[in-house]
Amino acid sequence: KGNNYLLGFKPDIIIYPACVGLGRASVDRIGEIKKAKDKKKDFEGAHKGQTVHYAMLILRAQRSRDEVTVFLTDCHMVTFFSVRWEARFTIRESIQYDLTGADSLGRRLLSALLASKHPTIPFSPFTTHVLGKEIIQCTASSTLFKSSLPDAVLKLCIDPKLTTAEVSALTTLKCKLGEGTMSSLGIIRLALHSRQALLLKPLAKGPASILVKSRKLPLSCLAPVVASLKAVHTAGVYHRDARASNILLLDNDDGTVKPILADFGCGCSVDEAIPLTECGAPACYWSHHASEGRAFRPQDDLHIFVRALYGINNTLPNANDVPACLQFWEQVGMSAFDTLIQ
Repeated sequence: KGNNYLLGFKPDIIIYPACVGLGRASVDRIGEIKKAKDKKKDFEGAHKGQTVHYAMLILRAQRSRDEVTVFLTDCHMVTFFSVRWEARFTIRESIQYDLTGADSLGRRLLSALLASKHPTIPFSPFTTHVLGKEIIQCTASSTLFKSSLPDAVLKLCIDPKLTTAEVSALTTLKCKLGEGTMSSLGIIRLALHSRQALLLKPLAKGPASILVKSRKLPLSCLAPVVASLKAVHTAGVYHRDARASNILLLDNDDGTVKPILADFGCGCSVDEAIPLTECGAPACYWSHHASEGRAFRPQDDLHIFVRALYGINNTLPNANDVPACLQFWEQVGMSAFDTLIQ
């Protein structure tokens, strides 16, 4: 049983020196991805105990070591544990650090922890391991890493339900469209997956929400997303969250950029047509139809995308105030567009 833990078959993340096999002597640090308790944003005692137990197993197997650092995260917050052996186990628990800010202390600490030893995600089958080289982006629901595999990104999700939804959507698109068509249309592709991790292709530069402004790109560079959404709908899938933050930009050899429609975590089949009130883009992107909690339609994906284009260079209203959001779009003249695509 100890072998299973130390070989990475049990932990969510296992860190070991690059180019070294996963033998007992090579396991360095271990981490767990668990959903925090509601409201308190704290972790269950059992999850903390499980994480610390992994550190104890490493210390027992690697007699030359006297300390192991482990971490527990929900991809939004992170807690570190230092476990030492000096005749008995001594456990120190850090405070919780925020990971979402670009320069947050928690993000810097986790980056430092992973700087020379990279996390490996055991995908199914467990013979495949992927190194996470660098944190690309942290959001409230997931963390993105650069992968050691060429042209691939590693996505760790807080909630397994989001992983399941994305796997289902991307698997359907692969069966209906084929990888070649998905690639040409600019739709993210699924390479491997486990319960809370996805290996996705291609590896893009970053989200359109940031790069369009920083590079001073015209909004027209995102026009191909309309064709991507149409193909997705034809294949029987709704995206439901086509915001600029979920559209990645890929640099072409000729100096242009190619948009990649990504993040199908709130996607669903056309047959389900789940209302946006359950999962999807925030209310400031909703059409009148979606704001009434009605079944999702292809037009609603287009509504979200067009509002996202406007939001790149303009401030959107508070997403929690649905009436104010609807009034805002009336004032900026979106009602004419809404009528056009009803």
